[in-house]
Amino acid sequence: MPGTPARISIAAILTVAGLCIAPGAPMVASTAAQQDDPETLRLKRDNLAKMLRPISLSVQDQPLGDVMRFIEDFTGAQLDIIYMDDRTPEGLDPETPVSLDVQNISALRLLELVLDQAGRDSFEGASWQLTSWGSIEAGLKTSLNRRQRVQVYDIADLLLELPDYPDAPEIDLQSVLQNNQGGGGGQSPFGGDTQGNDDEERDLEARRDAIIDLIQAIVEPDQWQRNGGDGGNITVFQNTLIIRAADYMHRQIDGYRFWPSTRQSATGVGASRYVSFSLDTGIGTVDGFENQPVVVDTGGGNGGG
Repeated sequence: MPGTPARISIAAILTVAGLCIAPGAPMVASTAAQQDDPETLRLKRDNLAKMLRPISLSVQDQPLGDVMRFIEDFTGAQLDIIYMDDRTPEGLDPETPVSLDVQNISALRLLELVLDQAGRDSFEGASWQLTSWGSIEAGLKTSLNRRQRVQVYDIADLLLELPDYPDAPEIDLQSVLQNNQGGGGGQSPFGGDTQGNDDEERDLEARRDAIIDLIQAIVEPDQWQRNGGDGGNITVFQNTLIIRAADYMHRQIDGYRFWPSTRQSATGVGASRYVSFSLDTGIGTVDGFENQPVVVDTGGGNGGG
C-alpha cells in the first residue's frame, strides 16, 4: 500500500533503480503546494504530526469503525474515513474485523496496517492521503482517486547528459585563411549535422519515456491510466512532467514538500511503496502531548471500544 515510510524525489527513485542520476536533484515547483494557504499548510502539518504519536495496540476481530474511532480519539487528528453506504458503494465496510498486535509504532503506521486489512478484499487495496483542506482521508484507492491534483515536476537535471565528442573536427587554419582571402565568404570548418540533431532529440525523448516508465512501474502501477487505472496520468511538456494524480500517489513520488526532507524516507515492501515521516525539533510538539507509548488491549470479541 502506498503511503508512508517520505521525502523522495524522482531523482532518488531513479538512483535506487540503478540509473546514474544524481540524488537530491531539485525536482518541482508544486502547483498544489503553491496554492495552499498558510492555514491549510498548518492543518496538514498538525494532523500529520499528531499521527506520529507512538502507540501499542492489541485487538482481535475488532470492527474497523471502532479501531478508526480509537485512532482518531487517541491522536486528536482529523480523520475522514470513506465508509461504504448507499452513496459510496466503494467505501470501507466499518464492520470489517481487524486483528493486530503491534508495539510502539506510530499511529500513522498503525493506520496503514489497519488499512491493509480493511482493503484486503479489494483488488486495489486501501490507503490514505491529505485533503486540500488539511485532513487525513482514508479509504479504498478507488475512492481516493476521485480527488486528484496537478503537480509539475522539473526533470531537466535527470535528462542532462554530458556530451562526448570522439570525432572532433581537425581544423587547418592555413587552409581556412587562404579560402577567405579576397573578401570571399568561406565555409565554416564545422559542417552542419542535421542528422545529429535528430538523433539527439530522439535520445532525449527516450530518456523522458524511461523516467515515465520507471515512475509508473514503481509508484502504484495499477492506478495509472496507461495501465488501465483511474488514479493518475503523466503528460510531458519540454523538460517537465505534468502529473495529475491522487495525493497518495504524489506522496510516493516526492513526499510532502512542507515536511522537512531529513525527516522523510521511502522504502519498498513487496509490490508496495511506503513513505515514512518522523518528527523534527523544528516542528515541535502538537497540542502538548507527551511522546510516550500507550498500550491498549481490547481482547477478543466484536464489541465496540
